[in-house]
Amino acid sequence: MDLFWLRMVMWVRRRPSRQFMIAAVAVIVLAAVLVTIEKLGWWPDWAHADRVGRRGPGIHATPMN
Repeated sequence: MDLFWLRMVMWVRRRPSRQFMIAAVAVIVLAAVLVTIEKLGWWPDWAHADRVGRRGPGIHATPMN
């Protein structure tokens, strides 16, 4: 049985508390709001993460001539 379905069976047998459900819904809504803000282009430029290569920033070996 898949882990997801096992967890759903356990939730049906013993429901989580009301506070847990409110917290879970709040996290999902917050994530949806952040994704929407970023997709609309309202996310500030300073908050974007720069992609870094496998060796890290500025640690590339330069050939000596």
